[in-house]
Amino acid sequence: MPFLRIWVDLHSGHCILISSIHISIMQRPNLLMGTLIINREIFEDCLQVMERSDLDDHFLANNYIQSMGSFSSVQDYLRELYGLVRRQDRFLEQPQISRLILEDYLPLLIESVPHKRGKYRNPERFFRQWQLAQKAEEYMLAHLDRPITLKDLCEILRSSKTPLNYAFQEVFTMSPMTYLKLLRLHAVHRALKVAEPTTKISDVARQFGFWHLGRFSQYYRQLFGQLPSETIAR
Repeated sequence: MPFLRIWVDLHSGHCILISSIHISIMQRPNLLMGTLIINREIFEDCLQVMERSDLDDHFLANNYIQSMGSFSSVQDYLRELYGLVRRQDRFLEQPQISRLILEDYLPLLIESVPHKRGKYRNPERFFRQWQLAQKAEEYMLAHLDRPITLKDLCEILRSSKTPLNYAFQEVFTMSPMTYLKLLRLHAVHRALKVAEPTTKISDVARQFGFWHLGRFSQYYRQLFGQLPSETIAR
């Protein structure tokens, strides 16, 4: 039985419709993804009731769509549902709850997708950018304790700066070097959470490429809402 996988990034508002069997979702820090797996016939029946003939097989074959800002209501709904599930362990086991969620969520999602006159990303170009960003991320994660420049990334990936920058802006909504800084900050955070109280924060920071300790502390507090010393004291 064919199924349709629908992914919504609850932070950025990206909406991904997947009709294929498998897709690799690249997770960035603090990613919160809402997912619905639905019988494709049910989805198509809802399209017919809502008179959305523009969302046809050709549209679904593109797999990925995004319309900035139009999915805010979907995000809000899934965040609320996510909160209910976290607070009530057996929430989804209640009789009829799955049907009620489907009847609420599916029309809301379809309504959020603009008609064909709206602009969608070119899926082939986006997935090329996705692959490039993924390769860059893999290299970053494997070398967090080494100096990495934008020039280094370009040479390793055999790419010029412009395509690499575009890829990161499209996938992560930030530059490659900003993303690298985030990865390193998260690495420091993980290390400090398990470190001994006598551990020198400066040593851990330098291990992951932060040599200006004042600036490092500023970045750290902005991201985690606490100073490095507060993390290690817990």
